[in-house]
Amino acid sequence: MLSLPPAFQGKAHLVDPTGALKVWITDPPGMLDHLVEGSTFTAEAANWLVTEATDAMMAYGKSRGVERFVFVHDWRGGRAHDSSARLRIIGWGRRLVRQIERIDIAIAEDAPALFRMAVFGGTMAMSVLGVKCEVHTSIDEAVAAARVLPARL
Repeated sequence: MLSLPPAFQGKAHLVDPTGALKVWITDPPGMLDHLVEGSTFTAEAANWLVTEATDAMMAYGKSRGVERFVFVHDWRGGRAHDSSARLRIIGWGRRLVRQIERIDIAIAEDAPALFRMAVFGGTMAMSVLGVKCEVHTSIDEAVAAARVLPARL
């Protein structure tokens, strides 16, 4: 299996307590989160993403006078997920729906079927809510579509 480096080089702005999720705050304001290769997307990681990481992103956006955010989820490393994590992420999206500019998700071409189904199900849910949400098999394509760079904090 190939190593899956994060989309951005250098130290992440935030890392969840388990070490499974790394987050870069981006310009334009938003976030890129990277699920470490071979990780299970757990409820604990999801809770951290929707609280601490989101609070940091919102604070950065507020300092820039921005109210809508761009999200890039680099979940190529994901091999599985907790059902409660999926529900927490979809609830997060619903709560932020008016503040989301777009969502781009990168998953591995060989991601397990249940993981792929969870990602595509979440994408459909967000699309129904009117959010532009796309799934890519290349992180470079996802970053290019979102037009984000790491913020200089």
